[in-house]
Amino acid sequence: MRYLSKYLFVVFVLYMLAACSKRLDNYDLEYSGDRLVVFGNISNENGVTIYLTHTLPPTGTYYLDEIDVNVSAAIITLLENNTVVDTLVEPEPGLYITSYLPTPGNSYSINVIADGFETTFSENVIFPQPVNLEEVVYETDFEDISGDPAFSLEPVFTDDPSNDNFYSFGFRFYIEDTVILYDVFESPDDAPFGCSPGIFKFNNTFLKLYSDNCFAGTTFPFKFICSKVYHLENIVPFEKCEFECNVISKELFDYVANISETEGIELLLSDPKLNYTNITNGFGVFWAQIDTTLVYNF
Repeated sequence: MRYLSKYLFVVFVLYMLAACSKRLDNYDLEYSGDRLVVFGNISNENGVTIYLTHTLPPTGTYYLDEIDVNVSAAIITLLENNTVVDTLVEPEPGLYITSYLPTPGNSYSINVIADGFETTFSENVIFPQPVNLEEVVYETDFEDISGDPAFSLEPVFTDDPSNDNFYSFGFRFYIEDTVILYDVFESPDDAPFGCSPGIFKFNNTFLKLYSDNCFAGTTFPFKFICSKVYHLENIVPFEKCEFECNVISKELFDYVANISETEGIELLLSDPKLNYTNITNGFGVFWAQIDTTLVYNF
C-alpha cells in the first residue's frame, strides 16, 4: 500500500505539471491600470535611495531591451515622524536620492506624486539601533569548493535578545575602481540552525538576510566563505573587499522572505497569495537600514 501511495502521488504531480503546460486561449485578465512600483530604503550611510518604475498589463508582447518602465519627473518627499523634512532629486531616470541622514528610533516614510498615477506612499518604518560590530575575523590560505584561493569573513557582534532584530551582510569586490558582481561568495554553514537566508541585490551589493531567530545564542556564529579570484581569461586577484553588516527593519525581511516562498516548484501546489508590500496605491517596499562597512585591501 505504501508503494501504491507513492505511485499515485507521482502520477498526480506529473498530471499537474502536464496541466500547467496547456495553452489557454480567449482569456481576459482584469487590469486596473498601471501602478507605481517603489523600491528603496533610508540608511545612515547613503540617506534615501528610491528606484521608481511602473507595472505593465499582464498580456501583450514585451521585449526587455526595448522597455523603459522608469518613472521620471516625480515628486518624492521624505517624512520624519510624519513631518516632511526633504525632497528627493533625480540624478538619472527612475532613480531618486537625498543625503538626509536618519536618527535611530525615529519613523520615516515617503510620498510619491507622478503624472498619470495615483499618489503613492509608504507605511512608516522605524529606523533601527546600530549594531556594535566588535571585529571581522579574516582567515585565508585555503581553497573554496572550486579549488580557487579563498578567504573567510566572520563578523563578531552580540545580538540584543530583547529585540526581534534582522540582519543583512553584503560584499563588494573591486578590481581597481570597478565593482565586480559575480558569484563571489558561498552560503555560510547555516544548516544546524535550520535557517535559509534571503538573497537579493540592491545598489551594487549582493545581500544575505537573517533573522536573529537563526542564532543559537546572542553571538552571530556564521562564517562567509568568499572566492579570492575573478574568472576572466585569467585568474585575477581582487584588490579590495568591502564587507557590510547591516541592521534592517522587518519590512525588507518580509518582502524577501515572501518572494522566496512564492517561487520555484513550490508554486505548483501552493495557495495563491499577494506578495508583501508596504506601499499604498502601488507595489514594492520601503525599509530602513543602518550600515557598518569594513574595507579590506589585499
